[in-house]
Amino acid sequence: MIVDAVKYDTIVSMITTTTTKECTLCKETKQLTDFGTKKKTGKPNSWCKSCVNLRSKEHYRKKNPAAKDMSTYDLRYGKRDDPNYMRKYNWIKNYNLTEERIEEILGRQDNQCWICESVFDDDNIFSVDHDHSCCPGTKSCGECVRGFLCVDCNTGLGKLKDDPEIVRRAIHYLVNNPFYDRRRS
Repeated sequence: MIVDAVKYDTIVSMITTTTTKECTLCKETKQLTDFGTKKKTGKPNSWCKSCVNLRSKEHYRKKNPAAKDMSTYDLRYGKRDDPNYMRKYNWIKNYNLTEERIEEILGRQDNQCWICESVFDDDNIFSVDHDHSCCPGTKSCGECVRGFLCVDCNTGLGKLKDDPEIVRRAIHYLVNNPFYDRRRS
């Protein structure tokens, strides 16, 4: 492997001269291993890795004010030893739901699907139903959450485009289909 002469000289001079550097952001003197290196020159960055990480998170939060990160979840609900960790995190991230709000909605619905009335448990998990005209896509502002449905009912509503008129026509088709005699089966 051939090493670029400039990079080699830089690395050799860093090793022979010093093993510490001052971060220009936090002003702390740290080991060179606490700094990333520049790709072109191989020299250490002026900011330490922890300052770069902190600034990256601040920049992300500034650009995405509604975004919640994992540390926010950790502060609210505890660490990743909870088996429902990712589900709860997704409730926060995608639907702006707190655990208190979830319990409130589940209590109103008697812990069952609003449509088919199947009880939610470990085998029958609920899906969050929200008004797509308010928040198109999979994320929600939290204000347009209508309730919790089983996966099948939520998928069915989605396939029927959340349109009450299409749902009415589907009901009419099931009840009044002239080509199918229910008594035969």
